[in-house]
Amino acid sequence: MRSILAALILLLTLEANTFAESNPSPKKSTCTGPLADPRIQTYARKVVAQMQTDQFIWSLSLDSIVERFVRSFDALDASRVYWPYRDPIDEDTYNRVRQAMEKAGRDTWRACFPDFMVLLDEVAKRKAAVEDEVARRKAAEAKAREEAAAEAKKPVNRLRLAYKRYAYVKLCNEVRQGYLVVYINDIELDRARTAVKAVENHAVDEDKSLDTDALWKAANKELKGELVGRDTCQATFNDLLQQSASVRPEDNVMPKDF
Repeated sequence: MRSILAALILLLTLEANTFAESNPSPKKSTCTGPLADPRIQTYARKVVAQMQTDQFIWSLSLDSIVERFVRSFDALDASRVYWPYRDPIDEDTYNRVRQAMEKAGRDTWRACFPDFMVLLDEVAKRKAAVEDEVARRKAAEAKAREEAAAEAKKPVNRLRLAYKRYAYVKLCNEVRQGYLVVYINDIELDRARTAVKAVENHAVDEDKSLDTDALWKAANKELKGELVGRDTCQATFNDLLQQSASVRPEDNVMPKDF
């Protein structure tokens, strides 16, 4: 039974996915045999109606929906102790219905259980739409990151960032003047000054039109209201050194002192 159910799930979910992608006109056929029994048809409509009211149905996978629908017919077996719906059928009829469901092809399923296939198609289409939207957003986010990275590499933006980092480091040094514990000591400030100058020289070499004075004033204005703390000060100091190292690789080499 499990292998047959797995094959049925694969058949119907492939059908639903194909319908969601190309929206073909399904072949018309007539429902015959045990599945055409009015009791089975009525029960199938009850099951689908209940599934449609389940707010979580749209989050289930297609194979889970198919399995849920198929297994719901177990409730019709009169030999079972309990079932969610009334009017159980005799065991022979139940077995014939079960066998017919297992052997039915996709055309038979569409003919005998049209409401269920419509539900399955709708779920497949919604999932396809969600996947398309997720893919679109990821593509847009990737493009935005690429554009932001390209913008950040421009000389004017590299220098603006370096100025802002240095201005903050300088503020960190000044606010703790006279205290035993400082956020940025004088030696670190000198290193920061050397680093920002290296970034400035490199940026100006690439773009002679840069107005360094205007960029420096803008960086200072951006500092208004900034909170100062040791961790933030040290992180910004390290970021500036790393930025400088990208234009002055020699700063990453420890000088030989022996």
